[in-house]
Amino acid sequence: MAGLNGQYQTSERPEPEQFESVKNHPNFVASSSLSCEHKYLYFRCNKPPFDDVRGRLAAVHAIDRDQILELLGESA
Repeated sequence: MAGLNGQYQTSERPEPEQFESVKNHPNFVASSSLSCEHKYLYFRCNKPPFDDVRGRLAAVHAIDRDQILELLGESA
């Protein structure tokens, strides 16, 4: 991370694992807050397999929502 070698003074929205690695670093002041940011998953519905509603439904049912929340962190 560039902040660890002094390349910049501030960082916004690091990945959760980056935040974990620097939050206790002696040269950092780290804080976190909830975000109102929205994340979307888009389907390109004019090309296979998502041009068929069955393909879209299969993808929706295959999504592991718990894993998404785990990956995106508490603010998801």
